[in-house]
Amino acid sequence: MKKKPRPKVPAPETQVDEDLVVLKPIFGVKPGVYLTVLYAVALVLILFFLLVFPGIVRNGAVVSFTSQPAGASILVDGIRIGATPDTAFVTSGKHELTIRKPYFKTSTETIAVPGRLFLSLFAPARLKYASSLSILSPGELISNASRQFASWALIGEAHGQYQFPPVLTDAVTDLYADRASNQSNGPDEASHLLNNALLNVQSSSLLRDFVHATVLDHSAGQVAGPLQFGALFTKIIQLEKQSQGFPLWLNEVLPADVVSTLKSSAWYASFMKNYQESMRLSAADRQTTSIPGPNSLTLDGIQFVKVPGGSFIMGMDEASRTSTDPLLVPSKVRVGGFYMMSTETSRAMFEQFLKNDPKWLPSQRAQLEAQGLVTAGYLAGWSDQGAATAPPAGSANLPVTGVSFGAAQAFASWLTARLPASLSSYAVRLPTEAEWEYAARLSGGTPKNDVFQDTFQGVSREPEPVGTGGGGNLGIHDLMGNVWEWTASWYRPAEPPLARIGATGDNADMGIALSDATAAALPDVHMTVKGGSFANRSDTVSPGTRGSMPPAWCTPYLGFRVIIAPRL
Repeated sequence: MKKKPRPKVPAPETQVDEDLVVLKPIFGVKPGVYLTVLYAVALVLILFFLLVFPGIVRNGAVVSFTSQPAGASILVDGIRIGATPDTAFVTSGKHELTIRKPYFKTSTETIAVPGRLFLSLFAPARLKYASSLSILSPGELISNASRQFASWALIGEAHGQYQFPPVLTDAVTDLYADRASNQSNGPDEASHLLNNALLNVQSSSLLRDFVHATVLDHSAGQVAGPLQFGALFTKIIQLEKQSQGFPLWLNEVLPADVVSTLKSSAWYASFMKNYQESMRLSAADRQTTSIPGPNSLTLDGIQFVKVPGGSFIMGMDEASRTSTDPLLVPSKVRVGGFYMMSTETSRAMFEQFLKNDPKWLPSQRAQLEAQGLVTAGYLAGWSDQGAATAPPAGSANLPVTGVSFGAAQAFASWLTARLPASLSSYAVRLPTEAEWEYAARLSGGTPKNDVFQDTFQGVSREPEPVGTGGGGNLGIHDLMGNVWEWTASWYRPAEPPLARIGATGDNADMGIALSDATAAALPDVHMTVKGGSFANRSDTVSPGTRGSMPPAWCTPYLGFRVIIAPRL
């Protein structure tokens, strides 16, 4: 085969043509001179914009703001720029600096901020400002912290993407912030807050905040040491000895792996054995005590029935009932005697009250709502033309609904003023949760005689007239069903297991492990409601069932009844 000739490759060029550029003088100035000048000018401009220009257009200082306590808002000339501790650039000159935090005295002063012209981009002028705020209202601080912590307790457990704020830790830190200048602030307020908050600890997240704040309290807001942890252990021992269901509370607030170890311990087994035995009523427990007076009495046409004092197992649910409250555990409680309304408060009864207390007229709904005493559903459907008030036609005997806790309390105060001289040592008020549940259990009504969705035909849309439900052993009607009823007790999830051993009723120290009456009086966010309504099935509600409702809430499913009891 004949081979194809290879293509010829041209030989590389061995010579390259070059163009020579020659700079000419400008205005008689040689190139070497004006190039040097140009380079020098460029260098000067670069240095100017790096070292001087930033100080001209942004003259000022980087100011570090700190405060005791931390977390205070920083305002410069009325504009919020952050919260302490924080660092921010502030232009040079005189400025009005305000450091403020709720419940503390606001600090306002004029500060002179320096500036730096040279090297401000790399080494700006710096200024440190520290403020020490003095507390003005520790009472309001702990009340607000109590409400916030109780709000988180209603949510459940936190998780990785949704963490609860350290409400108690922040509050205790704030309470001790002013200790250097005011030795009266800190210990008492912090302990009241923590004793109250304990009854709302129902998850490991809230327990973590509670423990941290407790150790901080024992260390007076400083770094904790062995003595402070020893004080914490002492508190735990007190809880174990004074509370009826402390280990049952631990079941809910400790992590799952720790609970597994807890339940397998001999200590837990011993507790359960003794606990079950302690939840039995002895012959002495079954003894009742009666207050003086007749078995029933009438006040302004309203009938009241005597309920003798005695002991009972509070929180126990019958096998046929269900409960979604994991901390609803039985506790032995004793209550004193009282008189209870034989029916729920009717619309006709409430109308008489309105005629004597115009503040609560339906026409005042907007003002009451603005004060946070009611919601928009207050006495919905009632006539609101000035003082001429009336419930919807034909409904006078229905239980009054759409009333807030405050409205129910006002009704009780009105009746207290109308008590005869023979009952001057008594007061009309809402029953506590313990008193209400005790009366319901003592009454012993059966579901088929109560107004529930499945026991009365056609009651899924509205309640029945007061007195429709069975009267039970005491002649007190509608304790179960028809409408939920307000009680005088705050809803605190952990109160049942932490009820005190030998508690004498739902009074100031009921459920407060350290018998702190001031702590018990601190506000929460929900009140306890009892009894169920016409919209519930009878197999889902028992005397032990605990409902909760914001005090201002007004709904068509919630009413109330009052009691006459010796003044506390």
